[in-house]
Parts: sequence; C-alpha cells; structure tokens
Amino acid sequence: MNGENNRFNSTVLYDLQFIEISNGDHLLVASGDPGILIYKWSHFEDAISSVSSSKPQCQYPSSAISIPKVTPITSFHPHPSPSAHYGESVEINCTSYSKSENVLYGAAGDMFGCYQWDMSTEKLLGTFGGSCRFDRGIGHTDYLHVVKSIADNASLPGSQCVITGGEDGNMGWWDGKSRKLIEMVNMQKVID
Repeated sequence: MNGENNRFNSTVLYDLQFIEISNGDHLLVASGDPGILIYKWSHFEDAISSVSSSKPQCQYPSSAISIPKVTPITSFHPHPSPSAHYGESVEINCTSYSKSENVLYGAAGDMFGCYQWDMSTEKLLGTFGGSCRFDRGIGHTDYLHVVKSIADNASLPGSQCVITGGEDGNMGWWDGKSRKLIEMVNMQKVID
C-alpha cells in the first residue's frame, strides 16, 4: 500500500473540538492521522436520537448501539510528507478555531508545523512555525502538538495571535495574519 493510502486509511484521532461558526451551526472537528474531519453536530444528534429514542438516557448500554453512519461535511488534509524522515503519515495533533477570522489552525506532526485554513472557502491559507523554516532561525525544530488562537478573547493582549507548542519544548507566539514569529520561548529555561 502506498503512503497516500496509508495516511487516509488510518483512523487514529488525537483531538476533538466543538466549535460554533458564524451562522450559529455547531461543528465537531476531529483531527488525527486522516487530517481534519468536520461534522455538523446536529447530524450526530439526529443519528443518535433515531436509535436511542426508545432507550433510557444516561445509562451504560449492555452492548454498544449502532448508529447510522454520519459523514463529514468537509475535510482538510496536510501536505504530503516531503521526506521519508517524517514518515508516511502526517497527522494533525490539535486544532484551534478563530470565530472572528473564520480560520481553523492545525498543529501537525510534520515539517510544516501549523496549518491555517479558511473555513468559508475551505482553502489552505498557509503554514508556519515548522522546521522547514528553521534553517533561517525561525520556527519549531520538531513536531507540534498544540495550537491556540487567541483572536476571539478580547481580554488578552495581541488578539490576532496564535500560540504553538510541541516536542522541541518551545512555545511559539505568532502573528495570525502574517504568520510571522513574534517570540519563541524555550519552556525549559522558563522552568529552571
């Protein structure tokens, strides 16, 4: 089986997020080896209620119930890995959504680092923070495991910022619009 098939056939999930988009819809964002799968939460509610309306709520079932298949409304996939060093699968370890910008960020286990997708057009806007730019002294030196957008939190300064963290022990602080590094903080030096 080639790498492309391995990547999209893997079902390992690393993160689940509930988000509310600008039209009021609630979405379930699942990220992992398949990239990002986005579902309308109402589709899950409908599927669950269709099989559980006759069963008592909030009890552990004696056996798992089978709900009708729920299909993602869209999916986002990372770049194919440019190097065997990064393996055949490029996972998205964590996501963060900025409602004000309608942008979804994904922390990846690859050299591109953090992905940025426009939710309205479903297009990749760009990547930042990864080791492919480290030769110029910019970015993380290893895989990312977490990303947080602070664009919708008016109480925090730097409201267009994105924070990343990963296996290199660094926390990156990025401008979400330009995808440029503001500060890279080595957490080991902060703890010592």
